[in-house]
This record gives sequence, structure tokens and C-alpha cells, in this order.
Amino acid sequence: MHNGRVRALPPSVLRLWRGVAVTLGVVVALVLGAADVGLRVADVQGPLPVLVAPVVAAVVVMALGLAIAQVRYRTWRYHLDTESVAARWGVITHRSAVVPRNRVQTVTTADGPIDRFLGLTTLTVHTAGAAAPNLTIPHLDDATVDWLRQELAGGAI
Repeated sequence: MHNGRVRALPPSVLRLWRGVAVTLGVVVALVLGAADVGLRVADVQGPLPVLVAPVVAAVVVMALGLAIAQVRYRTWRYHLDTESVAARWGVITHRSAVVPRNRVQTVTTADGPIDRFLGLTTLTVHTAGAAAPNLTIPHLDDATVDWLRQELAGGAI
């Protein structure tokens, strides 16, 4: 069913990354707004009316964050076949990793409260050997994590 197909991350990952972008924009607005108000209380006048600069900065941060989230989501791909598990990702710097299934030592998972709320789990494939790279696939849905763990357990030492 899953073997041989290049797979994308679930759509809820895009919601997560968009939420991070919006939250960052709100934080920027609050910090710069507080600084702006503090300066004006101290009678230091800025070139713009109160809170215009923080709002503009927040909108720019949110817009960039939303664009990066979209591109980041579109570039994340992973693949499992009979010989290896592989992933490709990256917005500015493109990265890829291939782990032969016979080198898989353990498969671990991690999820935080937001991941659990969205039904997502990050899976890490640990390899045998000190110099061998680990492969982390972020924010997979629970059914996919169970499937990958079961598939890769056959190659585990």
C-alpha cells in the first residue's frame, strides 16, 4: 500500500506551521508595541503614529512566516521502499537523507502538547554506527507512524 510511494507530510502540519507564523507575528507586535508605548511614555517621539510600526512589522513577519510555511510544507517528502527509508526537505538549503533498512537500529517517537492536539508525532530512525546519520521525519499522523514503525521494525537489529 505505502511501499514505493513518495509521501508528503499530513495537511495538519501546514496548519501547525501557519499557526507558528501567526503566533510569531503577534509576539513581534506585542514586543514592539510595548517598546513603542514605553518610548512614548518616556516622551521619546517616533516618526510614525503610535503602534503603526509594530503592526506593520507584525504583518511582515506573519506574511513571511506564512509563505515559508507553505514552501516548507511543499518541499518535505519521504519515501520507504524495500531497501531504504529516505527524506528530502529544505526551503533555501535542500537536504536529503537515505538510511538503508539494514542499518536501522531503533525507531523513536516524540510529540509535544500541540502535536498531540493535532494528532501528530515526530519519528526518528536511529542507525547503527557512530558516524551514521539519524533520519527525523517531523509531524506525521499517528497511523503513518504506526505503519512506519512496524515496517522498519523488521530491519531493526
